[in-house]
Amino acid sequence: MVSRATLGVAAGLIIANFCHGEAMPGALDGKSSAIETCRFLSRSHPDNTYLPNTTDYTAVNEDYFTAASWLGPRCIFAPKNAELMSFAVKVLRKTNVPFALRGGGHMPIAGSNNIDSTGILLSSSNLKQLRLSGDNSTVFVEPGNDWGDVYRFLDPHGLSVVGGRLGIVGVPGFLLGGGISFFGNEHGWASANVKSVKAVLADGKIITATADNKYSDLFWALRGGGNSFAIATEFELNAVRAPVVTVGNAVYGVGLRDEFLDSVFDFALDGTLDKKSAVIPNVLWSGTSPDHPFYASYLFYNGNNTRPSALANFTGASLAGDLGDFKARTMGEWATAGDGELEAIHGLHFRFHIVSIVANREAMRIIHDTFLSFAQEHLASIPGIGTTLTFMPISESFLTTRRGRNPRGDPMGIDASKAPFIWVEESIMFARGEDEERVTWFLGITNKEIQARLKPLNVGTPYLYLNDADKNQSVFEG
Repeated sequence: MVSRATLGVAAGLIIANFCHGEAMPGALDGKSSAIETCRFLSRSHPDNTYLPNTTDYTAVNEDYFTAASWLGPRCIFAPKNAELMSFAVKVLRKTNVPFALRGGGHMPIAGSNNIDSTGILLSSSNLKQLRLSGDNSTVFVEPGNDWGDVYRFLDPHGLSVVGGRLGIVGVPGFLLGGGISFFGNEHGWASANVKSVKAVLADGKIITATADNKYSDLFWALRGGGNSFAIATEFELNAVRAPVVTVGNAVYGVGLRDEFLDSVFDFALDGTLDKKSAVIPNVLWSGTSPDHPFYASYLFYNGNNTRPSALANFTGASLAGDLGDFKARTMGEWATAGDGELEAIHGLHFRFHIVSIVANREAMRIIHDTFLSFAQEHLASIPGIGTTLTFMPISESFLTTRRGRNPRGDPMGIDASKAPFIWVEESIMFARGEDEERVTWFLGITNKEIQARLKPLNVGTPYLYLNDADKNQSVFEG
């Protein structure tokens, strides 16, 4: 799960003496330690409690996008259903032991989705069920799945969902943080395509929240407002028709700054008018060749079409490169093709930072040039260092489809009349944990300079995309 914060435990409230059909031991109270609580969980549910120095424990503790999240909780509790998640919440509520919640583990902020030995990790890894509704209009997805699992499940039905652009991304944090999808221009935020959420509340109660029941306010908050309101145990998502898509990575080369930025800017203005199209334009830089940033882009079209006019600049008109990977396939096949990527980066460290602007060509150049010049000066000597600048065009239709034009229709609250926007994700990959502080310092000074250079253009926007934000960024401040 792409979680945003370690969940605290409320103390001092009386809970029921029975949960999930078994008595809560009187020995457990608000002063019980993490060790004592883990012992109780292990005795009551040994198959769902993972202790240190066991295979299951290590597999979950190290199954994170960044090695900074390998924190070593006192134990891991991995429920197999909502009832067991409720049981765990009631136990932790009574003992007042701190805990964290893990979905897919993609958020690269230490402490956002794991905890050290002072607490207990609740893992969604055993919540893996998938099922279609009777009329195939929606799919029910438990939070232990990644998007590859979902796409492969839906392939035989010619269906897909508004989910992650890469299959290795986890389901729950992506949805709770909004979610940018290849299908976004056509169907909106991923969170806007959530029809219901089954969740466990802070008192352990299991509920289902929808737009029109008594939990409608919670439902509104869960569709993009983060994970602090409840523990989601199942999402009901709108299914979309997509028997075949055209998707892949186009590789261009070096020395193409202007052609690249022009193509991204033009797509933000006009390309998104074809709502079946999407791009993920990337500028890749590494310490091994700091003078030569490399340009590439993921390309997407909902249908069998390798030359849609909306993507003309990315398929030869402006940027010429290797398009061999851009081909027709299913979303499940696309996800499977990328499964090895996570293993290739396992054990490395990552950081994200997001910059949000209205679409402005000069502002894009400033961000590009400032970030890369600072990287060359301050990062090149770090072993195994690499960065990616991702310029994400955000269209009016992405913001308003399903939500409508009222910014209060979702927690993001973005005024779509100011679209298109460009949201720039700064991603940094490095090998050593000892370089975390230096990377933090770099992100601080670099983005302070970027904001200073952008200020005269008046292009900044208040909302910061939760799933790409860094630990010191205030997502909803605006």
